[in-house]
Amino acid sequence: MIYFDASYLVRLYYNDRGYEEVRHLASTDSLACAQHGQAEVIAAFHRKYREGSLTLTAYQSVLQQFTEDIHADAFRWLPLSPTILDRIRLDFDERTGFLIDQTPYAIDETGYSVTRGAREVWEIKNSPISMPHPMHVHGFGFRVLRRQGTFGAARKFATEPGGRFPTDLGIKDTVLAWPNETLWLALDFTLPRDAAFGGPQRYMFHCHNLEHEDAMMMRNITVL
Repeated sequence: MIYFDASYLVRLYYNDRGYEEVRHLASTDSLACAQHGQAEVIAAFHRKYREGSLTLTAYQSVLQQFTEDIHADAFRWLPLSPTILDRIRLDFDERTGFLIDQTPYAIDETGYSVTRGAREVWEIKNSPISMPHPMHVHGFGFRVLRRQGTFGAARKFATEPGGRFPTDLGIKDTVLAWPNETLWLALDFTLPRDAAFGGPQRYMFHCHNLEHEDAMMMRNITVL
């Protein structure tokens, strides 16, 4: 299963930039989206109609097709809950330096506990008084769904839907969080069906700035 945000679902029906790649990706697996994605897709269609990108006939057509696909269970809709949406804060403390969720790293901590095979959406917000942090996840890829509050000088790079940069597209293991910026990531915690991956598995989530990493700006991810 592949997690699509609303901007990717829109590309299944409208030829926005990158639609060919999105449709090819959609043909490779089943699709999932957060429950609120239905409203976001419909709102996006209506916005294109208001702006003149869609005629009334075309708007009604894509809306009907989307509704029929929903009724045909073309998508799996994931409810927003603590297991789907984790909120993570990148902080700065004058005494302890850079932290994740105001928590100093402990090598034996559980950290973020996730279920094996879960597909989660993480919201990561960087402090307005912090620095840019290239955040890296060990062992798992993710998709950047959206950016918000991007630092002024970097906004010119946000040329993709959802305020994303071109470098945000595709499967990533590292993403740059600017000060005061909020990111939404879709993570897939699937592990190989192999005895070596039996039992709880521990991975790491950390800033890839070496100075910050050495100062223990990291947390564990425990897959159960």
